[in-house]
Amino acid sequence: SLAPEALDAHDLEGVEHPSVRELMYGELLPFATQEKFTYAHSWREGDLVLWDNLRTIHAATPFDSGSHPREMWRTTVASPQ
Repeated sequence: SLAPEALDAHDLEGVEHPSVRELMYGELLPFATQEKFTYAHSWREGDLVLWDNLRTIHAATPFDSGSHPREMWRTTVASPQ
């Protein structure tokens, strides 16, 4: 599971009740970040990885940008409904 400091948490408005933080870091994140729900990619040249940002909890791992070029594109797909 992820340590709370591995993720950025921002309030949109006001101050959250302490029980919200306890629920998030004490119950929801430990459950959602179990090994059976996580994916860590082992990169090889030519790989392409896609994910759904709306339904993904993600935390960056260290990346050596001096030795490995990285290209990231963002695409938004709208539903016709």
